[in-house]
Amino acid sequence: MNATAGSEFRRHVSPPREPSTHGVRVSAYLRQLVDAATEAFAFTRNERLVVRHLLYGRSAAVIAGRLGIRETSVHKHMHRIFAVTKTDSRKRLLDLALRLAARRSVVPAPRGLRLV
Repeated sequence: MNATAGSEFRRHVSPPREPSTHGVRVSAYLRQLVDAATEAFAFTRNERLVVRHLLYGRSAAVIAGRLGIRETSVHKHMHRIFAVTKTDSRKRLLDLALRLAARRSVVPAPRGLRLV
């Protein structure tokens, strides 16, 4: 929208693009979790990409759109990822990534999180 003579613009404070946690950008934190998970297992290239998107919290439909594959393919990759990691949900995959990252001493565990 262009400014016209006599129009008023109000400046709104918008939140940062990526929220930060104690000085660590969330995207950097997630990237380290993804690295820990993908280095620990022998995933194919596409499985690594799906793991990344899963840990970022994206749905199968969004992952399919971003990778240019069918949603059924994403579900097949997820099934194999869960089998290889011996997990059965996105939450358990995230928990596993947190434990792996903590063992690598790359990412400190968030406050209040118990690693078993």
